[in-house]
Amino acid sequence: GSEKVAKCQLERKANQSEAKYQEEVQLRLKEGQKINQSLLALGAVIFALAEKRGKKKTHVPYRNSKLTRLLQNCIGGNARTSMIVCCSPSSFNAMETLSTLRFGNRASLIKNTPKVNQ
Repeated sequence: GSEKVAKCQLERKANQSEAKYQEEVQLRLKEGQKINQSLLALGAVIFALAEKRGKKKTHVPYRNSKLTRLLQNCIGGNARTSMIVCCSPSSFNAMETLSTLRFGNRASLIKNTPKVNQ
């Protein structure tokens, strides 16, 4: 008889998709770094404002980040501000939760005295 032959050829075209994936990973890493820089700058502003309570000449580094520049009027200006901090009950996130609670505690030390604009 006659012999039947089937041929199946699989190719892995991962070069483009892997490169695209690596590019996306790099973008996420850069984005994460910028977010962390902004949060560190916000922490520095909160710390400076909390320290400033009784002092007149304390430098508040609002210009270190776009985030702090945008929030300048809210957190240190003529405004009444509320801040909500979110924490995780999981022990896996214990260090992050502790850091968040410390941040919230420092933020609660800021005392603004808003006045009605005329």
